This record gives sequence, C-alpha cells and structure tokens, in this order.
Amino acid sequence: MTFRARRKALALLAGMPFLVGCAAGRSGAARRAESVQLEGLASYRQRMLLPPDASFSARLCAAGGERLLAETLLPEAGQPPIAFALNLPAEELGPARLELSITYPAETGERRLFHLEEEVETADWAEQGQRRFILR
Repeated sequence: MTFRARRKALALLAGMPFLVGCAAGRSGAARRAESVQLEGLASYRQRMLLPPDASFSARLCAAGGERLLAETLLPEAGQPPIAFALNLPAEELGPARLELSITYPAETGERRLFHLEEEVETADWAEQGQRRFILR
C-alpha cells in the first residue's frame, strides 16, 4: 500500500464517526417529530400531605373519550407539585380529554383523593410547554 493510499484510508476512517453522527442526528430529529411530549405539574389547594403510598395517574383520551392516546402512572406520587409527562403521537395533536387522579390503597379498595377532568387542546399545550393543573 502506497503512502497516498494509506493517507486516503486514514482520512476516510477519521471521518467515519462524523458521518455516523450526522446520520444519527437526522434520524433523531425524525423521531422527535413523530411524537410530542406534553409536560405538566399537578397540585391541589388543600393543606394536607399525601399518604406515602399515594399514586398519580394521567390519562389523555381522544375528545370523545373513546380512545386512549397517552397514559402515565407514578406509583409513588410524592408531594405536590407532581411533575408528569405524556408522550403523544404527533398525528394525534388536537382536542382531547385529560384525566388526572391521585389515589391511595384503602382497606375497601382504591380511594380517590383528588381528581380533575378537563378538555385540552394538545397543540396549544405542546407550544406553551409545561402547564399547571389544580386537582380538586
């Protein structure tokens, strides 16, 4: 192998990580466009601590409520404000119904402490960023 051929081979090998990185960046951007992350903070106005075994759930359904679009369950909710995120397919942006609940297990079954059902426009939410919700 001549010096010139070795130099070309070395230049090609040195440039490979750059080319691979560029290709990965394009596919990563395509994946980001396929789904949208909706972020929120849930809290309540009552002055009380949540039980240690309280859980938090967030469900996003289609506007009619017949189809589940995204769901998040936090088995250990912690204390408010509770941060959550829902990953929604980009093609599903539009009007939807959001259900947020804080529950804890009781002897007679699961007991709901706080709840919120609200109609939301997911495209607006995605543009605005993190959104606050007050449960009752």
